[in-house]
Amino acid sequence: MLTPPTVADLAAFTGRAEAGYTAFAPTALAQAALLLSLITGLSDYPDDETLNQLARNAIMEMADRVYLEQPYAQIISGPFQDQMPNLPDQGKDSVGHILNNGILM
Repeated sequence: MLTPPTVADLAAFTGRAEAGYTAFAPTALAQAALLLSLITGLSDYPDDETLNQLARNAIMEMADRVYLEQPYAQIISGPFQDQMPNLPDQGKDSVGHILNNGILM
């Protein structure tokens, strides 16, 4: 697996202060490094300086996305409000009611 960049590298890449990152940042970097390694088949960084920087930037971009979305993971993975079954405020004409009970004619 590729060695993940450091939180200091991520801070420099994003322009945000290193002290502002939580303990999840190294995990996000490790996840991104593993993902890039699995997708590309790389086990070491390329010797070519440009390709090396490209790989590191890809890891940091993915890590930043994982890091920023992490607080919202539970919300993102849950159902939308109108897709929850048997909501108490569903009128007979609501989409949720129709989806749960079918169209009555």
